[in-house]
Amino acid sequence: MVGGFLLFLVYYQLHRYYPDLLLVELTQKIMGKWIGRLVSFLYIFYFANLASRVIRDFGDMLLTFAYPDTPLFIVNALLMFVVIYTVSKGIEVLARSSQLLFILLYLFAISGFLLIVCSGLLDFKNLKPVLENGLWLPLKVSLTQNVYFPFGETIVFLMILPYVKNVSKGIGISAIGLTGINLMTTMIINVSVLGLSLTARSQFPLLSTVESIQVADFLERLDVFFMLTAVIGGFIRTSVFFYAVVIGYMPSYLDENIGISDTISTPITAIVLIIMVPFAITFGKLGDKLGNKKVISIGLVLGIVLSIISFQFLNMGSMPFLFIGLLMLGIVLSVYEGTMPGSLPTLFHTDIRYRTLSWTFNISVSIFGGTTPLVASWLVHVTGNNLAPGFYLLAVSLIGLIVVLTLFKDTAGKSLEGSYPTVASKAEYKEAVENPKDSLWWHTEQTEK
Repeated sequence: MVGGFLLFLVYYQLHRYYPDLLLVELTQKIMGKWIGRLVSFLYIFYFANLASRVIRDFGDMLLTFAYPDTPLFIVNALLMFVVIYTVSKGIEVLARSSQLLFILLYLFAISGFLLIVCSGLLDFKNLKPVLENGLWLPLKVSLTQNVYFPFGETIVFLMILPYVKNVSKGIGISAIGLTGINLMTTMIINVSVLGLSLTARSQFPLLSTVESIQVADFLERLDVFFMLTAVIGGFIRTSVFFYAVVIGYMPSYLDENIGISDTISTPITAIVLIIMVPFAITFGKLGDKLGNKKVISIGLVLGIVLSIISFQFLNMGSMPFLFIGLLMLGIVLSVYEGTMPGSLPTLFHTDIRYRTLSWTFNISVSIFGGTTPLVASWLVHVTGNNLAPGFYLLAVSLIGLIVVLTLFKDTAGKSLEGSYPTVASKAEYKEAVENPKDSLWWHTEQTEK
């Protein structure tokens, strides 16, 4: 918590020195144009990564405990609809929604705490021995983990503070302190109720604690309140990070190179993101029917055809053409959003899938995705041509098309490499038994090699 106070004071002082600049702008002011832009784009990628991780975590939680038969994409898409709509309405709507939901969230939290106390679940003996391994271990965890999460994430507010009329240092410090107290109280309650071992092993320890509540054989199964609290918290966090991403790069490109202010470009970008959701779902379904290889190839061809055209529309300067240009880019992007989550795991054998996918995906996204805005801005600066990012996108799409057509192996309708087939009906079971070579295609190929 002390680290959180220090970080907030640093952010507050930066805002005082540059009250009208967003984080992505003040980095350029402090570090210079090119290094500052690189840092800015890394922050945009950081915010996007945090938003996507929060959505995935809460989707997994809802599927695990509430909707086991619902596809993960549907749950995440519903949350994204709400987030995108809220962000499209601007920072004031986001702030007022968070303010109202904060009250509801705390009512649930206080009610849950009182019910835990009334149910007699607390056993403070589970907290002993205190500092069994000395003081250094908790200090190490605090300095290496807690400062980063959640207090390090508060840097996102440097993307919001320029829009706030009266920024109060006292309110910020109070919020940090309240967050620290909440985390400490939650951990004490979890350990007191579940014990240290179960708390460490549980995927959602607070949910396990709430499920243990039973008062007078009447009040029980209160995990729905935890779900509501978690969804509210996830919605607010995702909306804040997503808002930071939306006002990050594309509005900056439109403002600097085309002269369209962020008050116009940000709502249009948010509307395009809303339209992308059904497109992504449609392309995902097409991937199941036609195979991801064909659908991804279609997306790459669209990228080749529409790259220059979309940036030409962006440079025409009027709102209708701006919308059309962003929509073209959004359609191309929605192809990948709908197919990549299902395609990437199929590239690796089961034995190495998780670690290989995590390494290759994060490294490639950091190197190419994180530097794309920097490269695009550099191309515009060097060539003096605002269409340069379109040519860059065209070249990347062309390389991607060659790679997909020559190296990508379509596994639609087949078991993953290294996995045995799963069946949902007797007919599928019969087909798998009668055609073992098709069911275990990867094993057959390895044997032949």
